[in-house]
Amino acid sequence: MIPVVPAPSHPFRAAYDVERAVLSALRIVHVGQSSALLEAHRGPAAGPRAGVLVPVTWSDRGLAPGGFALTPHDGLRVRRLLLATDPGSALLDLSRWLDASGATPVDLRMAPLRIDPAATGRLALLLAGGEEPTGTDPALDARVQRALAPALADAVVQDQEARVHRLAQRLIGAGPGATPAGDDVLLGTLAALHAADRAGTATDRAHRGRAALVTVVTDGLARTTAASRHDLAAALGGSFAERAHRMTAAITDVHAVGPAYDDALGWGATSGVDFLHGLASTAQALLGHWQNRLPATA
Repeated sequence: MIPVVPAPSHPFRAAYDVERAVLSALRIVHVGQSSALLEAHRGPAAGPRAGVLVPVTWSDRGLAPGGFALTPHDGLRVRRLLLATDPGSALLDLSRWLDASGATPVDLRMAPLRIDPAATGRLALLLAGGEEPTGTDPALDARVQRALAPALADAVVQDQEARVHRLAQRLIGAGPGATPAGDDVLLGTLAALHAADRAGTATDRAHRGRAALVTVVTDGLARTTAASRHDLAAALGGSFAERAHRMTAAITDVHAVGPAYDDALGWGATSGVDFLHGLASTAQALLGHWQNRLPATA
């Protein structure tokens, strides 16, 4: 019998795209200090949703697509339960969580945002001034992937399909981190594209370029980690973690640049900064189709 995990005792949030069908039989993938990653059971009766990930995070870390965000009190309670469970054989049932009266659904699709030249320029300058080596081994240095962000952004907004394919293939699954640096650059790229598209400010070329990027990322998902595959698949549909939403504000408001950068420094070893490189590069490329140069105040 699969044990039912008691619903959180305090109000909590659930991503709008949580897949109810997978919640009754989940196995433990990873238990961290402020999050846990669960996966739909891959047994013979699991069906096509086997392998779907359900991230459970604490509220200070923020909600992730397809998952739940709990108060620190409930998060610690769940963490103790998970640590006491054999991850190799036991399955968990979270199906009652969506029926709990304290559950608030949250839409994590990227909002329509108008890119601000001054904010984008300030973010780009901040990123350029913070380029320190991220590892002694070149294979573990995220700067390798960050350096590809401007070229990919340019290729996408100019609809250079072959170049988009070549650059995106070099990024997916590449670089250091549980979510590889190249994937985080791609997430930032997709966040800027979705924000501009929903705001109606993306050009027809950028639409076509984004379609090419979506194709190559979709085809390459099997080449990266489970956690990164989950994030990228959600981003392809326009959904991003709450912390990605907070960082995306940095290309819309000069006052949001500093807090977003500080937030990025606390996101994984390099993930947040990698995301900002993809975001800023794409925002600049999109702006380049609307005006010849950024204002002198940027």
